[in-house]
Amino acid sequence: MKTILVFFWVTCLNLGDTHLSPEPESFLVEQLEKYFANHQHHVEHISCSYINVCQQLTRDVAKWFIQTNRCPSVIAEGYFNTTEDISKSAETYIFMEKADDAGDVIAQLQTYQFWSARNQNYFIICSRVKNTKFLTHLLELIWTRQILNFVVVFVVTSVEIFSYNPFTREVMNLTMSGNLFPDKLRNLNGFRLTVSLWADWPLTTKQDDQWVGKDFDVLTVVMSMLNATFEVVEPPKRKAFVGMLDDITSERSEFSFNTFFHTSTGSFDIEYSYPHQMDALVVLIPTDDNFIKDTSILSIFHLSVWFLFVVVIVANALTSKCVNKIDSFNKLILYYFGSLLGVPWPRLTSKFLSIKLKLLIFLLCSIIFRTAFQCFLTGSFLGSHSFQEITTISELNKSGIMIRGSQSVVHLLPEEFGLSGKFIFTNRYERKWLLQELNRTGAILISKSAAEKLLTTWKTGGKNLPFYMMEEALLPGIGTHPFHKNSPYMEKIEECLQRDREFSLSLQEYKQTPRSDSNKKRVVLLTVEHLKFVFILLGLGLGAGCVVFFVELILTIKYCSLVAKK
Repeated sequence: MKTILVFFWVTCLNLGDTHLSPEPESFLVEQLEKYFANHQHHVEHISCSYINVCQQLTRDVAKWFIQTNRCPSVIAEGYFNTTEDISKSAETYIFMEKADDAGDVIAQLQTYQFWSARNQNYFIICSRVKNTKFLTHLLELIWTRQILNFVVVFVVTSVEIFSYNPFTREVMNLTMSGNLFPDKLRNLNGFRLTVSLWADWPLTTKQDDQWVGKDFDVLTVVMSMLNATFEVVEPPKRKAFVGMLDDITSERSEFSFNTFFHTSTGSFDIEYSYPHQMDALVVLIPTDDNFIKDTSILSIFHLSVWFLFVVVIVANALTSKCVNKIDSFNKLILYYFGSLLGVPWPRLTSKFLSIKLKLLIFLLCSIIFRTAFQCFLTGSFLGSHSFQEITTISELNKSGIMIRGSQSVVHLLPEEFGLSGKFIFTNRYERKWLLQELNRTGAILISKSAAEKLLTTWKTGGKNLPFYMMEEALLPGIGTHPFHKNSPYMEKIEECLQRDREFSLSLQEYKQTPRSDSNKKRVVLLTVEHLKFVFILLGLGLGAGCVVFFVELILTIKYCSLVAKK
């Protein structure tokens, strides 16, 4: 996208102690030619726009600029009648005949979308001045309108160029400098910034009047990069987000450092920083303990497998009952059911020698049942319960779960999801209370960054997870910080955020936890490798049992043959 240079021609008037002396036009043009010969070469290939108020002097200067500047030009007459569809300019030249009108001119500039205070702004006084007593007042006036990147160009006996650094309170003479726009934000020298911040659990909280959390840690690191101090402006608790926007638009604070899911605010006085992290809207779905206890055992196998399982037990019990009518049928049912759980067999001196051959075949076939039961019993101590998680939007739509979310955010979801009838509109404070109380009467719509923080906190506390995060996000998004429109700090803070993300300066856990110890606190659950070892152990045990069985069988046959001979 090409950049447009916008040239504003306005008039200047006498500033109290500023004595303007009319000079021949040729002298002014001659001095401007010297100035632009030194400082204009870097904008030769940028398109320019010349906007004037149709006065004779500004028309003449505009004509001279068009002939001098080697760049594509757009001429727009009538500054106050221009439209707002012009691209933002890289540099703005403001020609003033009356310096006292600088405040009104800046106020008018701030109403147009194509102008940015963060770009390079040249305030040029078009008449020769007699002294510089006006300069301090003019520099401070420009800074109070949140314009940091600027120079004032005027003629005394020759061209003079001045600027102002509010962080050192220094008037800068740049007449002989090759860089008219040095980086003033490189060191703020302890300058105090006002920052909006509110308790946004779980990312940012306030404990014993001390701010803690990810956002506050990042804010502290960014302020240290800038060598600045900050004062927290806390909006009203029940209207935190709206109060924050009011504080920024009314200039009670410079910006907010709460990371939030970006939505349209409808305010033209707010700008958003470059996205410093990817985010998304996700659903936290409760894990129902009652459902787990009632159905988790039955859900291990399909119904047909359970049917075959019962048929085998009953058939073996009936066979044993027919062979020996002493034992009861119920006792045999319990006996064969116990074999699935690993209950040892009775000695071969019992009366069921013929049946044991059949039971041995049954035991070989039941290894899968025993493995499943034993894994289930041990898994209840090591890992999560067995239940069907909802992972996609279609599954969520088919379920009977209601979702609690903010009305402004829910309206962003596509209608194709078919979830409009499943939402219960609640504010952030009600959702916060439900999560803190672990209320699992419904799902909760939340940003992914907050959901991950909650899940990490619950895992660290050693509790069973009361919620799980649905894998498919409802809406992708970005994490940004709101700033006042044309804030001079936004681009520099974006740079600091990028450095913090690149070097992980605000992540305290990476500083305090050595990499060699990072795996000590990991909780290891049952994996496929564990199941393989379970099958191997059961196979070895079954093989050993078969060897013992056949050895005892041979010894018993020999013993019976010896007794028969006697």
